Amino acid sequence: LLALVVDALAVAGQVLVARYRGASDPAAARSAADRLLVWGLRIGVGLGILLLALIPFLPRLFTPDPSVIANILVVYPFIIVMQPLNALVFVWDGVFLGAEEFRFLAVQMVLSGAAAAAVLLLVLPMGWGLRGIWWGMTTLMLVRALTLGWRYWRAWPAA
Repeated sequence: LLALVVDALAVAGQVLVARYRGASDPAAARSAADRLLVWGLRIGVGLGILLLALIPFLPRLFTPDPSVIANILVVYPFIIVMQPLNALVFVWDGVFLGAEEFRFLAVQMVLSGAAAAAVLLLVLPMGWGLRGIWWGMTTLMLVRALTLGWRYWRAWPAA
């Protein structure tokens, strides 16, 4: 549900970047993308703060079982911290889709998936449990953010 809030910005990124690219206006594409990223980060931080405030209530909406609540609380910090990170990644996805940078998106996803898989392969042997699985998901999004951010800040929009 929370992802849908930020996905709206990703869709706007697809449309605006494609529109400005079609009009041969890379400066306008960059300006629109910058604004969407700022809004994405604001929303991501806001969602993280909201989730932090809801810690006493949210897990109990799903179950009264204390063992399930305990497991939710194990991963809850990941969920909070990942909101701003996810928001940036989702907006960058929209920006790069609008720019038709499909090959780059595919390559960075393979790299990110490989990094996450490396972490996930250690979950059982290291006994990391549910927390380890969330470290794997966090690794996926962190590597995605790093690669997307690198491309955006160093080489975008492509000439």
